[in-house]
Amino acid sequence: MVQVLRKWVMNMDDRLNHEQKMFSKTNWEFTKKIVEGNFESQVSPILTLDVSKKCNFRCNHCVDQETVNKDNLEIDWGILKQLLVDLKMQGCSCVELTGGGEPTTYTHFKDLIKLLSLLQYRIALISNGSNLHKYCDDIINAPFDWIRISLDSSNAHTHSVVHGCGLNVFKSITDSVKKIAKYKTVGISFLILPNNYKEIYNCAKYVKELNVKYIEVKPELNFKDKEITQIDDKIKEEIKKQINKIKNELCDDTFSIIYPSSINYSQMNQEKKYTICEACYYRTVLTPSGIYPCSYFRGLTDGTEIPTSWENMVKIRNSEINKINPSKQCKHFCARNKINECINILCRIKKYAPEFIDYLGWPIDYGNDIEWM
Repeated sequence: MVQVLRKWVMNMDDRLNHEQKMFSKTNWEFTKKIVEGNFESQVSPILTLDVSKKCNFRCNHCVDQETVNKDNLEIDWGILKQLLVDLKMQGCSCVELTGGGEPTTYTHFKDLIKLLSLLQYRIALISNGSNLHKYCDDIINAPFDWIRISLDSSNAHTHSVVHGCGLNVFKSITDSVKKIAKYKTVGISFLILPNNYKEIYNCAKYVKELNVKYIEVKPELNFKDKEITQIDDKIKEEIKKQINKIKNELCDDTFSIIYPSSINYSQMNQEKKYTICEACYYRTVLTPSGIYPCSYFRGLTDGTEIPTSWENMVKIRNSEINKINPSKQCKHFCARNKINECINILCRIKKYAPEFIDYLGWPIDYGNDIEWM
């Protein structure tokens, strides 16, 4: 049992190895609280923050089509300011700005970055990149651990088709990425679609010249059915060929390719024997519609009211997590499945040899971005 645990957490070369992050400096105390059963009154160490449902793109593949540009477009700035202050005081340390919508469309985006910087949060940004030109200097001067831009193309034409935007947007994004990448860790996301899969290698080659650190290639996920979109065998082989070409020709000390095991399209379902997803306690998902148990359920459940205090947020988070039974509702592939399996192993160790938890020698300093689960 201990050997299995060691094997999981010591693979430090894999950025998508979420279970190792349970043992990082930021998360270890929270991990121990989960194992000891003393976590339900604690704020999550990570806040996934969808500040806006507004989006200036019209992507046909958008996983948030049910909620984008609908009611409750933004989180009230006054409420959010107070929440961020309180959450920091209670132990939340990381804020991931993402969507739901495009985070840079938030009316108070610049003020938000300033506040997060002042409160000494660690910050991450997932964006379509369209407004980066407005905020380059703000982003460079803020404590962003990493920034990931959804490009999904190697040229302006494909980009305009995939994202439903103008031809000039691609150059604006890549120019901004090149500027920011001099100072921050920037990665490019490439979602595999029927009209772009032939461009994976060309995209990687192009963005490497922009000084980005990695390209993340991932399969399309139907969030409504929570299934990976199936593709035919010829396309699978083409994808595999391009990934191998990137590995052999482009990857070095300055650039890498990242992809989940689901990219193999071999096992779409993932059996889960646990009835509660304790991985969700590490990260609270706050949106203009309220709180969701995790990003997979964003917009698929009714949502909640916007919490007005950290105590209220914790109470709602716990309630939402308890509504989901992973063994019945989460049969799809989930990157955080091993977190729950790892917690199960830790609980068994704690039961039979409680002193061994501290003997293992954690927390471990894995580096700047490893806290993000």
